[in-house]
Amino acid sequence: MTIQSVLDFVHEERQKRGAHRVLARWSDVDIVRSVRDAIANNAFGWVELDGKLAGFAFGIPRHHEMVFDVQSVVCSSPRALAHLLLLFQSQYQGWTLRGLRRKKCENKQVVDYKQIHRFSHLAQIKATQIL
Repeated sequence: MTIQSVLDFVHEERQKRGAHRVLARWSDVDIVRSVRDAIANNAFGWVELDGKLAGFAFGIPRHHEMVFDVQSVVCSSPRALAHLLLLFQSQYQGWTLRGLRRKKCENKQVVDYKQIHRFSHLAQIKATQIL
């Protein structure tokens, strides 16, 4: 997996779902810089399904707060999201996820997910219901 494969995945997802829904207002340079920095900080995770990149997430770990600030998540399916949550859960045990969320609210709001086990379990259930 390379940064170029992440960039190619973003372009594929933008073609499928629209540029306004996948890393809106992010240029290719912004994506490359953020992914490179996240890899350097051990804050980048990806999921492959059937040998193909199916999702990735990156952010900023705040070790003193035990909080992981999520900058972006791009997944091709709910199953990929469930796998990313399991990856986060194994790597950052006892931490809180924090990020902007626009679903189920009018404007983007900062949301804290302190019960990662519950959130991961719900994502697993949704992924099995769809497939």
